[in-house]
Amino acid sequence: MDRKLISRKQCAELLNLHKRTIDRYLRNNRIEGFKPHGSSRVLIYYDSINQENLQSIAPKFNNKL
Repeated sequence: MDRKLISRKQCAELLNLHKRTIDRYLRNNRIEGFKPHGSSRVLIYYDSINQENLQSIAPKFNNKL
């Protein structure tokens, strides 16, 4: 099963937030994302974007960006 991927910009527009806020969520492991090999682009797993993850106290994911 393939998971749906979206860009940082799409994520920011979806949540009505700034791209820097999305970067902070990635650094704090609030949402799950990755950089494809050899790319500077960041892709985010769509199913990791939910209220529980964004407001949780403890991080859920281990992002290696």
